[in-house]
Amino acid sequence: MKSVAEIIDEVSMSIYEIKSLMQCTRIILEDDISNNENSPHLLPLIKLTEDRFKKLQEEYSILEENVYKNFLLREQ
Repeated sequence: MKSVAEIIDEVSMSIYEIKSLMQCTRIILEDDISNNENSPHLLPLIKLTEDRFKKLQEEYSILEENVYKNFLLREQ
């Protein structure tokens, strides 16, 4: 099992990746109004963003569970 620090680092990187993908998607959408050549790139970017977000949610759930376990063990 991964340590909490490792999971935090991975979640942080995932957040950065998703932020970057969202910025790319926004730029393509803004450019799409005047240039239809970018349209084929939009769906793969959206799919990639969705996949990264799902992975981030899973990693966060693991992190949250570990943090709560640590706090509960300390309180007892």
